[in-house]
This record gives sequence, C-alpha cells and structure tokens, in this order.
Amino acid sequence: MNTINEVAKHFESDAPDWNSFFSIVYNLYGDKGFASAADNFTRAIAVELGLERCSLLKRVDQKGYDFIYTVDGVEIKIELKMAKDMFFKGVMKNKPRTTTHEFKVKSFLSQTKTVKDFQKEKTFDVLMVMDISQRRIVLVTDERARELYTKGADGAVMQLHEGDYYECELQMGSDVVENTQASLSNLYTESMNNYLDTFQKSA
Repeated sequence: MNTINEVAKHFESDAPDWNSFFSIVYNLYGDKGFASAADNFTRAIAVELGLERCSLLKRVDQKGYDFIYTVDGVEIKIELKMAKDMFFKGVMKNKPRTTTHEFKVKSFLSQTKTVKDFQKEKTFDVLMVMDISQRRIVLVTDERARELYTKGADGAVMQLHEGDYYECELQMGSDVVENTQASLSNLYTESMNNYLDTFQKSA
C-alpha cells in the first residue's frame, strides 16, 4: 500500500471539512488569552482534536505518531508537525515557497538518543507537515523523513525542499470564520476555576 497516496486521496477529497478546521486554527492562534509557552500545548491539543473532528483521522497521541488513518483495515500512522509560516514566502530568491524553515522532529531531552538512532527508528508511516498560516499541508514518507534528519540544538531537525514531499490540493471554499461567541482560553480558565471551586470549603 502506498501510504502517501492513501492519505493524500482522503485529504484531497471533499470528506475533510478544511474550512471548519482552518477556522478552528485561525481562532486558536488569534486567541490573545494564550500568551505563555505552556499555552502552546493546550492549543496544539485543540488543533489535533479539531483535525480529528473535521476528517477521518483518529487522534491517538502515541509515542512517535499522533493519528491513525485506516484504509481497508490497514492502519496508517501519521505524525503531525505544524507551525506558522512553516514555508518561506518566496520573497528572497534563495528562500522559495517550496522550502520550509528548519523544524524539530525528535527531542534529545526526553530520550538518550542520537540523530543516527532516530534515523534507524521507524515510528510513523507518513509525516504530515502543516503551515497553519498559509494553509498548506505536505506529506513525507517515513523513509525520506529519516534521511533528512540532522542534529539540532536539542534534537533531530529537518528542512524540506521541493521533491522531498507531496503537497495536497485541499478542497477549500469560503474563507475562515471568526468565532465571536467564545474563546478557548476563556473557557479553559473558567473550567479550571470551576474545578478548583469544588475544593473550597463551604462558608
């Protein structure tokens, strides 16, 4: 089974609701209540849950991969890496729109491993790289991804160039929608306070 083709086939179909998904992303990253580094984890989880809701991917959050996409009973493991402006904007000649910034894929902090160790270890079938501001998704095979691993400050990093990936043609209609009814940061703070209130002694 060609895992890239199967995932791309789903992403390029009309099954995923990309407008809703990128509306979720747009509102999460425009939420001014998320200001600290710790908030990035909450926001990332919300993005993953949003992708699960808007597509046929199942969020599993396992070591080495984030999603499962099942085709004819076969589970395809997908690892997600995302960032704002993951790809260059093509303003400079030596930084074309087909090239990404360097980004971390594996951490040395949680595991005592070297880049060579990570290059030998298969943990996913497809690497999904998402530019959340330019709304682009590219797919990389596990084999090609591991070939591109290099040593960074605190983990294995990589950079993609044209030819390293397949870019999906996402079926998007209208632009993203701004949520004026609620913000996740406010709801999160409210839920946390309500939970803590259950430990307060009655007056």
